[in-house]
Amino acid sequence: MHVPSSIYCVIKNLQLRVVNYFLKGLCLGVIALSLNASAPSFTNKSTVQPVAVLAAAEQGNVTAQLYLAAHYATENSRSQQIYWLERAASAGFAAAALKLSDLIPAQRLLWLERAADLGDLSAQIKWSARNLNERPKLTLESRSDLELDAQTQELLAEVLLAWQADFPTYHWRNEAPNSEVWQQRRLGANRLLELAQTCTRDVHFYLTAPEHLVSVYEWIAKLESVFARVNGQVCYRTSLVMDLQCGVRDERAFCEVVPSTYPEETGVIVTRNGYANTLNGQVHIQHSASWRILLHELGHAWGFADEYAMRSDIRGQFCGGEFNFQAKNLIISQGSLISDNRFQEFKDLVPWREFLSNEMGQPIQLQGVRYWQLGLGNERGSLGLYPAATCEGLTEQAWKPVGETTFMEAAETGAIPDPYLRWMLE
Repeated sequence: MHVPSSIYCVIKNLQLRVVNYFLKGLCLGVIALSLNASAPSFTNKSTVQPVAVLAAAEQGNVTAQLYLAAHYATENSRSQQIYWLERAASAGFAAAALKLSDLIPAQRLLWLERAADLGDLSAQIKWSARNLNERPKLTLESRSDLELDAQTQELLAEVLLAWQADFPTYHWRNEAPNSEVWQQRRLGANRLLELAQTCTRDVHFYLTAPEHLVSVYEWIAKLESVFARVNGQVCYRTSLVMDLQCGVRDERAFCEVVPSTYPEETGVIVTRNGYANTLNGQVHIQHSASWRILLHELGHAWGFADEYAMRSDIRGQFCGGEFNFQAKNLIISQGSLISDNRFQEFKDLVPWREFLSNEMGQPIQLQGVRYWQLGLGNERGSLGLYPAATCEGLTEQAWKPVGETTFMEAAETGAIPDPYLRWMLE
């Protein structure tokens, strides 16, 4: 039977109205299911025919598109599920874009950014946490109305910590969990806020990316607990220098131009890559390095030398006395056996001589001539003269104040003697 086009249009419109009415009833349920595979399929075909839903979806009805995406998820038709989610995302439905970021790993960042741009706070947080070096895509006006899962809330804390100057009314402390890691960060942040009247050392952290502030907080908290053992007062401050050109040279962190510091400050440049090193009193350190690596490098900046075998290209120069540098933790001798006259001169050069209670060696007679055998007579657990590996392979012998392996030999595992901490602060 021929149906006039005008009547056909009326029937079609009525059909779509029925579909829309039905779909509005489903909308909250579908959205509540967060587009997962447990969404309902077409179980009540007497109420609405799939062809009607398809027609509504084709005409741009987002609810119909979501319904079809949920239906095809239950049917394990991934391509159709993705197709209708893409249609819904293109129509401006943020949750569809967020679901696509999970379904298509190769396009995860693309769809995550799309969902963020469409206003989904969860997507904004996740995208911003992945791109901490870029200004966050956060619209926090709806934060009080949205319950975040614990993982997303912690990501928000990390973003707000890195970009706290941009969000003064939303503080990272309110979002951060009470875990041990975040307690350490709170301690570090509190220490930065304190204005000490007297400082035995001043450390200025230069951050080449805002997310590096997290590492700085953790480092400060650890350093504070260590220097507190000797009542040391170290003061800290930070600056963001994102335009600083840094890279890697000989596998070490390196910056073409380093920030200028006040004479009393020790600059610490926090970089993305490269091994930590100290050059001309300024530390370069990768943001993922441990606080013990930083302590080792601060040791260099504050007058300490390596107690492990130095690199061959500088070992001879250092041990031969060619550097205009007297380490606080080492003294070099020509072998371990020296003449009586040389021994008196040697004793006067030992940096920790005033703390010694022994002679640093024992006298011996060789063909009627008195010599001193260095490193003998040390009292267990006391400061003395102990061999160090610094000049290994050379005729010179390096000596250190303690017999144990320290952080200047094994940064990650070595002991941190209190005398070393005191000397670092002098």
